[in-house]
Amino acid sequence: MDERHLDRIPSPDDEPDVPVVLLTGSRPQQLRDPRIAGSVPRPARLEAAFAALQQALEPHPRRSPRVDTRLPARIIRADRRWPGAVLCLSERGCLLRSAEELDPDHSMNLQFALPEFGLINLRARCIGARGMQTGVAFVDPSKPVRKTISEYVSDCLTAHASPA
Repeated sequence: MDERHLDRIPSPDDEPDVPVVLLTGSRPQQLRDPRIAGSVPRPARLEAAFAALQQALEPHPRRSPRVDTRLPARIIRADRRWPGAVLCLSERGCLLRSAEELDPDHSMNLQFALPEFGLINLRARCIGARGMQTGVAFVDPSKPVRKTISEYVSDCLTAHASPA
């Protein structure tokens, strides 16, 4: 909610459990409404807005924005290679579906292409598995790779947020 339109916030009696994230100017107003979960200065950057929404809506907020994907991937360990798919992506890691089960704490090379950004090749470590889906943390990705993934995620989130 833009702080310039606070008169449009439903009363706490009508919607006591709806969290509010304010878009503020350079001098945000001091408000005592307990539903205000956070504020983001205008113009709102995606990362700041995402963090405020995560804090307001999720019991265990994530550290970086993520987006659902269906990106074909290649998993490489020693002399073996097999296909997989990146199901959810952030600059810190991904949810990976693999043709083979991956054990927690195992490392691998992971390759996947980001549409309009190119091939990503990085080292990754399994941090948790449930069947054929594995949570994967990227291991020391280079700044250009992190930036590329971050831009891709940001572009996807912005495209989903835009009215059709």
